[in-house]
Amino acid sequence: MYDQNHLAQSLSNGAANNLNTCFLQAGEQGDAVSYAEFYARSEQMAAALVAAGLAPGDRVAAQIDKTVTALELYMGTILAGGVFLPLNTAYTIKELEYFCGDAEPKLVACDPSRKDAIQHMVGP
Repeated sequence: MYDQNHLAQSLSNGAANNLNTCFLQAGEQGDAVSYAEFYARSEQMAAALVAAGLAPGDRVAAQIDKTVTALELYMGTILAGGVFLPLNTAYTIKELEYFCGDAEPKLVACDPSRKDAIQHMVGP
């Protein structure tokens, strides 16, 4: 997957000799995530996005908290050839309708409690 995407390839090449090194730590007391773990989870995310119908150039809108999973979704979107559209978690439904109406995302990631209010915003 990396050879088709310059950003993913550059990040992967930069981590090649450090795969077991800590890439990030979730919170002050959170678990450390190695480069290898991060890339493996990002690849799984990319595969899930493609299985859900994402094609290169499609947009993925994400109204989600800032977490390790959010970073993996971002990287997974890049690996799948998609365009990541981050949306502030404080946006109202009307604001989301504006952004999603303009961007026409193929997929939207959100808090499950907002699914019913947001699912109509997903493109064909």
